[in-house]
Amino acid sequence: MIPFATEFAVKDFERAEFVGLALAWLKGSDYCTLFDEDAITDLSSEVANIKSLKGEEIKFHELKDKNATDAIGFRYEKHDDQGRIWRTEFVVTQGNLVQGDAILRTRTQCLAKLANVELEPPKKPFILKSIIQDGLTVDDGYFSILDKPHRLIDNDFSIEIIKETLLGNGSNFLPVVYITMHGDGSFSLSEKQIERLAFELGGVAHVVVEPSRTFSAKLRDSTDGQNAYGGSIGVYLPQAPIGKKFYIGGAIKDSFELCKWLSGYCIAARSRLPSKGWDWTELQEQALRRQRERDRNSLSVRETEELYEQEIDTLKERIKELEIANAAISTSTVRNSDYKSQWDQDSFSMSIPEIYTGEISDRIQFLIDCGLQQAEALGIDERTIAVAKTLLQHNSKSAELKELREQLGKVITNPKRYSKDVVKLLEKYGYSKKAEKTHVRLEPDPNLEGVSTLTIVKTPSDHRSLKNQRSHIENGLGISKL
Repeated sequence: MIPFATEFAVKDFERAEFVGLALAWLKGSDYCTLFDEDAITDLSSEVANIKSLKGEEIKFHELKDKNATDAIGFRYEKHDDQGRIWRTEFVVTQGNLVQGDAILRTRTQCLAKLANVELEPPKKPFILKSIIQDGLTVDDGYFSILDKPHRLIDNDFSIEIIKETLLGNGSNFLPVVYITMHGDGSFSLSEKQIERLAFELGGVAHVVVEPSRTFSAKLRDSTDGQNAYGGSIGVYLPQAPIGKKFYIGGAIKDSFELCKWLSGYCIAARSRLPSKGWDWTELQEQALRRQRERDRNSLSVRETEELYEQEIDTLKERIKELEIANAAISTSTVRNSDYKSQWDQDSFSMSIPEIYTGEISDRIQFLIDCGLQQAEALGIDERTIAVAKTLLQHNSKSAELKELREQLGKVITNPKRYSKDVVKLLEKYGYSKKAEKTHVRLEPDPNLEGVSTLTIVKTPSDHRSLKNQRSHIENGLGISKL
């Protein structure tokens, strides 16, 4: 089971503030037993702890250099009646150990005490909400760490922010979820869903909302179309100039599934990003090492041996954690291969510019359908047929294809505005106007291989002429049979 993990910059913590934050979080839980009368409490020692008779425990560890705190953390464990351990770790690395802001690293795991125990995916600990809302975080690159959406303003600075985000330079710790507009100004997610997504991903990813279609056009021109646009949602990782686009279509049937895919992808991506701060095991290792070095002249042989034994135990724990992490990744890979409705929306379109978001997926599904119709004549084997049918069954055409067709239907209704409206529409899809006399010539972007030049009449003679013009456009775009 892959743990939940995230990391970002925060303000420095004093011991009392850190302990108070952790205890306030636990006191807010209805199931916490650490504050029962029979619980054992020791908060004065260097390694402080509270433990209940039911096995629930929180340990605090502080690493100090003279009078300053270099690192402080806690590990909280709760045992349930199903043979599982729920473990949450928080460590703040600060002071002399980091250059610049302090770094908060947190990890939550569901671990098995017994064989054949069913594990559950760990969730984001509620304490993160308190840290964010109490203003204890530090800006992550261009973005404040919030549990609500960032709504961009339509200006040049916002263009620059998203350009840098596409290059992996927009943030230092957290992924960026960039939500774009459809042609009609709507989004693939409702306002309520956007707000909910931002709340769920607070401290995990930044949710950023595009301000206008004009902004989208400017951004597309300045990035050679590498940005998410047209209602798709891009996710961009720190220090990684490759994003991933999500949209309704393919395996994602509706906005509810879109939210789930975005949340799952961001949590998994952030959990696997390289860490800059310490985790609990590293804090223990460093604390034991410092203690041994600090007290080497006053420790007895037996005391020195005990410290070495504790270091060895800590290293064993590190090895076990790595083994669990590797097993979790392997298991996750196997399970994903069994997920019938999974369709990687970017796998075929990374280096292929699209006319509209989801175009490549639509064309692949069309080709699969054509192959199935000719399966017998082509001698296609039964396994390939079964796989092809399953792919079509669990995937759908993109919402953008439907939107494009609807827009074409609207522009052919008014003969007087026809040519002007068609030019405006097709410019959104990579065309540019090159000539104008009795006809308007529209040429596609050179990168859109296979898309034809279109000749548009300025004044269609009748309704039949308008229908013919629509067919001409759909054939030129190659969407008439999709």
